[in-house]
Amino acid sequence: MKLLPCIAYSFLAMVLPALAAAQTASPVAQSRPSITEVVEKMQSVYDSTSDFRAEFVQEYKPSGAFKGAMNVAERVEQKGVIQFKKKGKMRWEYSSPHRRLFISDGRKLWMYDPDARTVTVNDNFRAELLPASISFLWGEGKLKEEFEIDYIQGEFMLGEPGDLLIKLKPKEGKKIVTAMFFVVDPKSYRVKEAIVFDPARNKNHLKFRNLTPNTGLADSLFTFTPPPGTETIKAPPL
Repeated sequence: MKLLPCIAYSFLAMVLPALAAAQTASPVAQSRPSITEVVEKMQSVYDSTSDFRAEFVQEYKPSGAFKGAMNVAERVEQKGVIQFKKKGKMRWEYSSPHRRLFISDGRKLWMYDPDARTVTVNDNFRAELLPASISFLWGEGKLKEEFEIDYIQGEFMLGEPGDLLIKLKPKEGKKIVTAMFFVVDPKSYRVKEAIVFDPARNKNHLKFRNLTPNTGLADSLFTFTPPPGTETIKAPPL
């Protein structure tokens, strides 16, 4: 199994996106809003978001067992641009260290490797079945319905001074993540960073930069036609 599809499935099927140190710790502010207010404001912001574009840095850190089985590095860092649009449309364009493209129109998922000249296609991908931690980002998932949410206690080397650090614990039922943390901008109430731990103890850390919402992204960005000579591989359902 190639590492990249494995990371992609982990990310798409489990959540957004391994723990890396940021510049400074965010102190516990005496005047911070209640966690209920934070969640309501976050939900309101994303409910009103029709689309957004952002640069991202994704760091994937496998657990010891997974790392040994897959013969992967201690840490994998990738960079690129992400675009989301309501009704489950997603476009992840990786530029470093290798070019990769992940596109979904909400019903089909394409995973394109231009160097290998292959595209893996999942015809049964259903965005509405993804957890709220993903669908929330395009204004459809409801965090309070799927997670118990509270502030992170103590000091952590995440975000910047004043950022709101919250933890999300899945409620009862099938748990496809064991823990998740958000770094939230206290002014815009948008997620700046998402940190996810899956049941296998792999870590996925995603940082957003230069996020631009509601620009009217074209639907054509969220479909894919393989270039001539590309091998098509059918993938099993997520």
